[in-house]
Amino acid sequence: MKIITKTMTIIAILILTLGFSISFLIAEENNPEGGNDMDAEIIRVYAENMPASRFIGKKYLDEDRVEGTFAQQWGEWHQHGWFDEITKQTDLNLEEWFVEAEASIGLMRWKGEEPFEYWIGMFMPAGTAVPEGMNYIDFPVLKLGIGWVQGVAPNIYFMNGPVYERLEAEGFQPVADDSGTWWSIERYTCPRFTTPDENGNVILDHVYVLQFHVRCQSCYMIIDEPDKFGSESDGTASQDYCLYCYQNGSFVTERTFEEAVEANIPWWRAEGDEDDDAARERIKRIFPTLKRWKSD
Repeated sequence: MKIITKTMTIIAILILTLGFSISFLIAEENNPEGGNDMDAEIIRVYAENMPASRFIGKKYLDEDRVEGTFAQQWGEWHQHGWFDEITKQTDLNLEEWFVEAEASIGLMRWKGEEPFEYWIGMFMPAGTAVPEGMNYIDFPVLKLGIGWVQGVAPNIYFMNGPVYERLEAEGFQPVADDSGTWWSIERYTCPRFTTPDENGNVILDHVYVLQFHVRCQSCYMIIDEPDKFGSESDGTASQDYCLYCYQNGSFVTERTFEEAVEANIPWWRAEGDEDDDAARERIKRIFPTLKRWKSD
C-alpha cells in the first residue's frame, strides 16, 4: 500500500469531496487548507474495525451530477425506498453484525486518471444478495479512521481535508488499497445525523481506510473474521489484537521481543519461509512496526 504525498493528498481530497459546486473546488485548490473557517468542527476522531462486508448500491459518475451535486440521486434513493430494499436481503440483526451497519453511505472511489466514482448504498454482511438493478463491491475486514464533524449543511460536507489531517495528527494514516485505489466514505448515521441538536447541528462521519487487511499488532496474523479479534477487560472486541494474543485486556503470554520472534518462527515457516533463518529475519523486520513491539 502506498502513502501519497501532501500534494497528492490535497488533490485526492478535492476529488473525493462531495463537490457541491465547481466554484468550491476551485476555491479549495487555491486554498488547500480551506474548510477550517467554516461553521463546522471535528469533535471526535477514532479507529474501528468493520467486518468483511459487501457494499451494495448504485454507482454515479461526474456526468451524473445535477447542478454540481448528487443531491438528486440521494432524493431518488429515499423516494424509491432503495435502502429498505437492501436491508430486506438479510435476516441478520445488522446492529449486532456491525454497530454502524444501518447507516446510509456515500462511497467515493479515486484512482489516478480513472473516472471518479460516487456510490450510494449500504455496507452489508459479506455474501448478501444484491437487489435487481444494483451492484456491489466486496471488502475484507477494514480498519477505519473516523472523524465526527459537527455543524450545519452544507459546511459539514467540506471537511474531508481537515479530517484527513486530524487523523494523521492522531497517528492514524489513511492508505490506498493494493491496486492504488483510494476510498473515502460519508457515513450518515441515525440519530447523530438525522436529529439536530438545539442549535441545529448534526454530525456527519467522514471515514478513511487505515488498513485493508487488518493484522494483529502482536503476531501479524490477518484477522478476517469478527470472532478472531481479542477482547478488552470490559468484553468489547480489541481493535488491535487477535484472540490468540490478547484476551480480557491483557496479553495471553508475556514475552520479550526475542522470545516472541522465536515462538512465531513455526507459524511463519508454515506460511512459506524456507527455513528458520529466513523466518527469523522477516519477523525481526516486521515486528518492530507493530503496536506491541514498537517500544522494544
